[in-house]
Amino acid sequence: MCVFLKSTGVVRRIDELGRIVIPKEIRRTLRIRDGENLEILLENEAIVLKKISKMANFKEFAVSICDQLYAALKLSVAITDREKVICVSGGELKKIEDNSLNNELMELIDNRETLADDLLLSIKFGSNVLLSGYFVIHPLVTSIDSLGLVLIYSENPMDKSIKNITKFIANLVASGIDVG
Repeated sequence: MCVFLKSTGVVRRIDELGRIVIPKEIRRTLRIRDGENLEILLENEAIVLKKISKMANFKEFAVSICDQLYAALKLSVAITDREKVICVSGGELKKIEDNSLNNELMELIDNRETLADDLLLSIKFGSNVLLSGYFVIHPLVTSIDSLGLVLIYSENPMDKSIKNITKFIANLVASGIDVG
């Protein structure tokens, strides 16, 4: 496997405690937030920093929740981390798995907002997947952070109770992460 590293042209000095500052523009581009954990890897003669998704350890749990919810409600379900869709169950949502989130969805995470609209919406995922339908979206909020979203999708308008079910699922997944 050939890995190409991109030079930023930025040089930083290591301080007496071994610390180095990652430039703000790089942190913004990679969506690295204050307090976030990074994995340090050695690759040949290079030190590589890798973002760690807090949701990564809970993917199996999230997949199980998505599958069970789809089996019970016959509605498409997705769970995301802060950057991409990590699992999907059912129908049209399959095409958004592993796609990145758009800025509007990331704002829902940051602002801890629920989207439950009776209007037909079109939401873009990744660079070219557009999904039109009815959505209920609720943030995954743990005791200390907002980590992603639970998204329920239908091609037809949904019952108002789906908003409460989506909130329940988001709280269930978040409580599993808090305990883990």
